[in-house]
Amino acid sequence: MVRALLLLLCAMAWAHDAAAPAESANVLILTDANFEETLQKHEYVLVKFYAPWCGHCKHLAPEYAKAADALQEQGSKTALANLDATVEKATAAKFNIRGYPTLILFKNGQEQEKYSGARTAEAIAAFMQEKAGEKKGDL
Repeated sequence: MVRALLLLLCAMAWAHDAAAPAESANVLILTDANFEETLQKHEYVLVKFYAPWCGHCKHLAPEYAKAADALQEQGSKTALANLDATVEKATAAKFNIRGYPTLILFKNGQEQEKYSGARTAEAIAAFMQEKAGEKKGDL
């Protein structure tokens, strides 16, 4: 019985880790409580609305983190952010999020457009640099 419980706990811990997006200190973490304030602090923010169980979200996470790191290293005035739409339901509902991942560009806190480009670090960084009028850098 104890062994079964330990196995269950280990499996739950592994599942939790596998569900978490690849992390970078340069990807902002948004909540219902800090969403508006955070978007006002940055002129351009690309928000990834995701679900922890979503396979496409898990696949995108390392590319998204790499793009955020590259933008930061290049001194970009843009920011990339994550919002767990399964937890932060009020904000997800406000933007009518129905599929995962959904990436939306905000400028000065206002929704501009959904991102529909390639899901690579290079494409995401280039999109953000173009929107901000910045010189595109190499990743």
